Amino acid sequence: MASTASVTTTRKINVSPHLALAYIHDTERLIRLNPLVTAVEKTAKENTWRVTDRIKLLGFIPYNTHYEIFASLLPDGSDITVTAALGIRSFSKWRVITEEGQGAECTVTEEASISAPKFLLPFVRGTLKESHEQMQERMEKELLEDASRA
Repeated sequence: MASTASVTTTRKINVSPHLALAYIHDTERLIRLNPLVTAVEKTAKENTWRVTDRIKLLGFIPYNTHYEIFASLLPDGSDITVTAALGIRSFSKWRVITEEGQGAECTVTEEASISAPKFLLPFVRGTLKESHEQMQERMEKELLEDASRA
């Protein structure tokens, strides 16, 4: 029986919303931000990638896991659907938010909902939360570097 959980990550970044949105729309670049990702392969299906992660089972057993990502690009971000083994599914809404008067600063948010077997959900949620926080840190660093070159 599947259980559900959610994870939200948010980060203010001192770059233009346009630059942040272009980054999120580069799905393969976004996928590669994940520190667990070891391989990304575009599939024959439109807007779909096959991804390999290297995770640690029980905290110390290295294991490669594969899953499929489908991306829908939207005017304010991207919706990402992940389909993995063992009935694990996630749906993430990546958004670039600007507030009036924010100028060259924007907020990048990811709201993820996860569905997984009850015994796996704590591991899946914890792994997603940690890796996606690192993704946003890496994104900020890369966006600031991109902005300094522009």
